[in-house]
Amino acid sequence: MTAPAAPTDALHTGRLAAAAILTAVVSLLGYGAALFLTNDVAHTFVGSPLAVGTLLAVALVAPVARLARGGAPLRWPLALGAALLAQAILPAGGALMKLADPLVSSHWRCGTGDVALVMLSPVVAFVASLAAFAFARAVVPAVGARGARVVRGLSLAALAATVALTAATGAVVAARPQARALLDAIPAVGELPALTLTPAMPVRVDPVGALLVWRTCDENGCDLTLRQPTPPPTESLPRQGIRVGAGALTLRVDRGLDLAVVMRDDGPYPAGAFRLSTREPTDVTWGTLHGRVAPPLAWFVCAALGLLFALVAYARTGGDLRALGRWRGARAATLSADGVVRVDGEPTAATVQGVAQAAPGPVLVFEDAARAPFREASSVPADAVRAGTHADLEAALDVAAAGRLALAAAVAAWSAIPLAVAALVTR
Repeated sequence: MTAPAAPTDALHTGRLAAAAILTAVVSLLGYGAALFLTNDVAHTFVGSPLAVGTLLAVALVAPVARLARGGAPLRWPLALGAALLAQAILPAGGALMKLADPLVSSHWRCGTGDVALVMLSPVVAFVASLAAFAFARAVVPAVGARGARVVRGLSLAALAATVALTAATGAVVAARPQARALLDAIPAVGELPALTLTPAMPVRVDPVGALLVWRTCDENGCDLTLRQPTPPPTESLPRQGIRVGAGALTLRVDRGLDLAVVMRDDGPYPAGAFRLSTREPTDVTWGTLHGRVAPPLAWFVCAALGLLFALVAYARTGGDLRALGRWRGARAATLSADGVVRVDGEPTAATVQGVAQAAPGPVLVFEDAARAPFREASSVPADAVRAGTHADLEAALDVAAAGRLALAAAVAAWSAIPLAVAALVTR
């Protein structure tokens, strides 16, 4: 039987650095590609660019595993999981930007800073990759049997939290409407007729339920404001309203949300909204609708698929663990500086064929090569000798098992970051 090619506990700094930086690059590429792929459906499926980009990043990071394995043959799942989570600022920042973007905009916005944030993201990703490399270089090699137990516990906690979040949010998604559906379901209290614009027009006042809608128009459009039918003497017409066209409008009122939403009859998007309590224009954001609206469906799907990707990552990283496990039956031995190996308890010795892969000292000899007492002048294949003792082997098995679980937890947690942000905002 040939000795299994089990990973050694080596460390290659250059490859670790390249893997961390490449993880940042492919993550940015994933989000950039998602903007183009979802351009036609971004308005219909709210949050779809971020969801697709988050999943694409996971898919593009998968080929980096080969480079990470070259940097740390035994501990590469820990290093790759850290490199992926170091880029968590990308999905978290993207989710915060999307949730801060108004669902209904009632104010003229001359730039929001989003472009500057997007332009800054490569710098942030690069700095995060350096932090991930520092972690992989300084912390990952120090993880022993005790550290592996800590990593395993944290990974299980992260997986449990991700599963619980996805399940709980799935119930919320099933019970609550999406934001657009909630706005469309607000009861209509009246309609405003279309107007013909002229250079000099009188103020148009329309009673709608318990509100008076004022439209001050010119040849370019109308400024719409709200007043009470019988305002107190101290009330004056608000100086600022919302800019609308001359088309027909529908007024929707939800007193529970303290909102009056003005809908265009000739378009899919609202013209603006007002606070009922103040009659002032207001932007409607996800935070405005908290407790009434579900997180974006696309982000829930992203988290659910992330759990599936985590299972795939866990299944695909079991080879190293199985190869190491086959060394449990190896015989303890000692390798001398001249390439002679002596199995403990055996009177004779054998030479190592070729260049020994282990340094002189305690080694393990694979079971087939050590099954019978050595004869004089017998030899052992170089790949049948592994440095260390059985205790070292068990520690390596613990590290490999913890790294396998940590990578799966990192993939699941990464995919659920937008959903976690949304759950906090819309709870």
